[in-house]
Amino acid sequence: MKRFPYYIRLSIIILILLSPIPAFQIGWYLFGKKDGLLFAFCYGIIAVSFACYKFYLDNWRDED
Repeated sequence: MKRFPYYIRLSIIILILLSPIPAFQIGWYLFGKKDGLLFAFCYGIIAVSFACYKFYLDNWRDED
């Protein structure tokens, strides 16, 4: 399977790492201030773990 170009892989990682911000806004709207923040933290842990997995275990940090 052919990999995505390097700039697209980095763009995907950046979007994953910035995604807790809208998750916080949606959580705040749906669950309230306290539970929305908890939702954002839990989502952020999963997002950062997935980004690290893609970066290091799938070897996305190296250019082709």
